[in-house]
Amino acid sequence: EIKRMMQMFRLFVPDQVLDRIAKHGIESIRLGSAEEGTASILFSDIRSFSTIAEELTPGDTLGYLNAFMQRMTPVIQQHNGFVNQFVGDAIMAIFYTPTHSFDAVDSAIAMRHTLHDFNSERQQRGEKEIEIGIGINSGRVIVGTIGSETRMESAVIGDAVNLGSRIEQLTKRYRVGILITDNN
Repeated sequence: EIKRMMQMFRLFVPDQVLDRIAKHGIESIRLGSAEEGTASILFSDIRSFSTIAEELTPGDTLGYLNAFMQRMTPVIQQHNGFVNQFVGDAIMAIFYTPTHSFDAVDSAIAMRHTLHDFNSERQQRGEKEIEIGIGINSGRVIVGTIGSETRMESAVIGDAVNLGSRIEQLTKRYRVGILITDNN
């Protein structure tokens, strides 16, 4: 039972985060547990998602999002990253490896290829193609727990994260699929 519960827990908190906030087991997790490090942050967002969702039932909206996320998550993992959060139609992924910036860029390129395949399948079913923007930034981050004694969650925070999100938003303005800072 404990093993099954741990497997379920890992669906909500990635091993890469647990390795930093629960070095002595999940019982050791405390509010404010934190570790600082250097990472690359990748944000991906579906363009015009609100317009798309307005045309779908709630169940169809979740199915659509899950189909997309199920395609993108393995791509991120194959490039040594992990999904830290799904925020509506956005993905926030973290890359901690020594080659984190290269891994993040390779992941973004592979995500674009995966999107092409996803859109081909959508077209065959008579559905509209979708577009995404991907922003990448590298820098110092803090991995830890935030919240309260009664509700906490793992988080990756810092200026590098904030800038990564803003870089993704700029893909709309510059009409590009991927935008990357030159921070290492």
